[in-house]
Amino acid sequence: MKEHLDNHVIHEDYEIWNFPEITDENRKENILIEEELKKNTDIPDSSEQSSLVSNQEAELLRHNLNHLIDLFTELNQQLNKKIQEVDNTLVEKIALLVKKTVKKIIDKEFQQDPKLIAQIIKKNLGKISEENRCTVIVSPQDFELWQKHVLNEDQFKVEIDPQMYPGDFKLITPINELVVNMDNIINTIFKIDHEPNRIS
Repeated sequence: MKEHLDNHVIHEDYEIWNFPEITDENRKENILIEEELKKNTDIPDSSEQSSLVSNQEAELLRHNLNHLIDLFTELNQQLNKKIQEVDNTLVEKIALLVKKTVKKIIDKEFQQDPKLIAQIIKKNLGKISEENRCTVIVSPQDFELWQKHVLNEDQFKVEIDPQMYPGDFKLITPINELVVNMDNIINTIFKIDHEPNRIS
């Protein structure tokens, strides 16, 4: 009898515990809890992570391409500038070479036919009266040539200017002065406005 009562007490004090039954309401609560945890931790899912990585890669690629475009643009500008400088220098050198060649030919022609100088003088003396005696200033190299082939002592008086270049001369009259410079003549032929170096 006592044993039966003891068992009965134990049975009343300790009831057998079973797992609660999972219902739809439980499932909804679990889903809500998971979503709340996801928001709090701010961890993107796999699709968001993939999109983020793709955007970063695209931005990096765009930055690199823009940098390369800037480099090529600057390189192209520098190259065009160098080409222009080379072109200008080359043109000047060719022009100077041609002028030197022309001057040598003219000097040679003067040596072979001194009458050419006389023709140039007559052409430039068209407006100078024959009654006015001219002073001719020449280079030391041309002095003998002028005395032999050009000068008319009744009309010309010759003087030497050490600073004059061969082929150049200056005609001075009481009313005007005429300077004939072979470099200027050649520059006019080649339509060159300035002369960086005198032809020699």
